[in-house]
Amino acid sequence: MEGTQIRLRKQKNADGKEYLVGAMSKMTRLIVVVNDRKSKPEDPDAYAYIVPTAGPVRLPS
Repeated sequence: MEGTQIRLRKQKNADGKEYLVGAMSKMTRLIVVVNDRKSKPEDPDAYAYIVPTAGPVRLPS
């Protein structure tokens, strides 16, 4: 299986919550956020977002 490696680094948002972020290309980055509202086992453990490289990160509240 071939794929592209995305190197993720921990960062904190303005509220102090940690998330992982890494560049996918010159125009996009991948952000992974832990689902801290998980209430059922079938709920996802995390969410991944593909966002533009430029501009601030606004994570869902």
